Amino acid sequence: MTLKISTPGVEGVYQGSKFLKYHVLAAPEELEILWKDLGSFSMYPLTQLAQGDPTPHGAFLNAYGSWVDLLKKGQVPSDTDLKKFLAAVLTKEEDALWKQEIPGNRYLIKISKPCVQVQAHFFTYSGIDGVFRPLTMGTHAVFWGLSFSFPQ
Repeated sequence: MTLKISTPGVEGVYQGSKFLKYHVLAAPEELEILWKDLGSFSMYPLTQLAQGDPTPHGAFLNAYGSWVDLLKKGQVPSDTDLKKFLAAVLTKEEDALWKQEIPGNRYLIKISKPCVQVQAHFFTYSGIDGVFRPLTMGTHAVFWGLSFSFPQ
């Protein structure tokens, strides 16, 4: 999939307001089955400057597998490791994304149509009210899989 190079002035700014979210802690083998069931799609990072190429599915699955292995050992993956792949976007449609050029022949990937977004899922536990809170950040947040979201 080759993304076009454009600008916010031409493309506008995509704004999704309400998202369906699914938080999962799946084995890498389960994600691989999901990838196969989805058929042909591309995954792009949204939070880093890059050449604008899609993330290879195998590279993502290997990284995710190492994160899950760390969790099994009672360790938490570093933010640095997670940021290489997350947040990301999954799409089957080439025109759903575009590249914004940044000096140095690098690009930011931008969304122009609804896509499935994937990010690291963190949660915290409040001892005060005895509640687990999903999608929270902070020094005590625990990485616990992935969050898939899609605009309604």
